[in-house]
Amino acid sequence: MATILKADGKVEAVIGTGERKRLTLEQMQAAVGGWIQPVPGTNYRAWCNEEGRLQRLPLNVQATSQFHQQLVGDVLVLTEAEAKLAMDEEDDDDGA
Repeated sequence: MATILKADGKVEAVIGTGERKRLTLEQMQAAVGGWIQPVPGTNYRAWCNEEGRLQRLPLNVQATSQFHQQLVGDVLVLTEAEAKLAMDEEDDDDGA
């Protein structure tokens, strides 16, 4: 089950409603409050708001500590299985 590390320090669980309980794009965007992008170096395990810095979202202390890079706004964290599905979908989008 995926979790959302909220910028205010709260943690919420989220269950996918798509095929094979995969999180839909809309669910992922709702979780981070906008367009999504993978957090570099996490192998698709963490996703953040692509425009979080431009929108001046607050520092997410918990996510920053966990992923050893400064992250802002809410961050979606996937299990390894969910990350693999996300990576497979990304590859499909690239035509691979």
